[in-house]
Amino acid sequence: SFCNLLQNNEVFRIPCFAHTIQLIVKDGLHEIKSILPSLEKVSAIAKLSHTNAKFAEKLESIKVSLPRAIVTRWNSQILMVERILVVPTLTLNEILIQLKYKHLCFNSHDLDVLNEFVCLLSLLAKVTTRTQQQNSPSISLIAPSTLAIYSDLKNAKNNIRYTTKLCDALLSSLLSRFGGLLEQLETNLNETGVDFKANKRFYDLYKDPVFLFTPFLDGVCKQYSSVRYSATLLYNFGIFCTMTSQREMTMTTRGRPLMVDGGYSYVKDRQTNIKGTGSGRTINVLTVIIVYIHVI
Repeated sequence: SFCNLLQNNEVFRIPCFAHTIQLIVKDGLHEIKSILPSLEKVSAIAKLSHTNAKFAEKLESIKVSLPRAIVTRWNSQILMVERILVVPTLTLNEILIQLKYKHLCFNSHDLDVLNEFVCLLSLLAKVTTRTQQQNSPSISLIAPSTLAIYSDLKNAKNNIRYTTKLCDALLSSLLSRFGGLLEQLETNLNETGVDFKANKRFYDLYKDPVFLFTPFLDGVCKQYSSVRYSATLLYNFGIFCTMTSQREMTMTTRGRPLMVDGGYSYVKDRQTNIKGTGSGRTINVLTVIIVYIHVI
């Protein structure tokens, strides 16, 4: 804690958050064998766009540009899949058939697989990009990002069909590393039914309360009218919050999109909106800080 650090002059080691996310993705990608054929089509089409002049011209005529996938950067490959999915399937298949590449055409199964793949990994990619920005201290993003990723994966698990192994692997790896942080937020780590083994190198380290408070020390966080992080804290620590419109959920006070969508609204009135859940838990310092930040 902060007090222990000050009193004992301890050195607190902060791991690289982006690297930890990459380790989670690496664990997940070990479970993509069943969807590999669809991903191989994407890779082949992207390569073709840079090696076949006729194909490149066809894409240019419909104003489509496909990025090169950088093997060492998994998030660039996610971007490539996203870009290909934007291209109208019928148009893309027609071009491939004309150029005698019918075997690369997408069918409905391919589209379902690729959309699920992007759904599971896109937020992880966005978090990685965000934490690598020079103008933002990554420690302030750890707790909000972890909660957002966990929530998205948990919800996606109930709505996917072909990528369940990938989803379970990502959840298991996330819990093994950030379970300590989620415990601090009173999250039920067994609610997803995914088995995991705590990785002591990360689990206990991220359990430190410093990760709960640093988001509120970042001036950027005070600009948000509503974020999933504060909402989850409020919900878990015994406060009911009212839902707001999707527009309020996805925009900051400066009008820029938030990193994630959804969540509960901020506390508008500390007198009328703070109510106990009946569980007998006492509203602690975290709640007080959250209410203070949203009221000032």
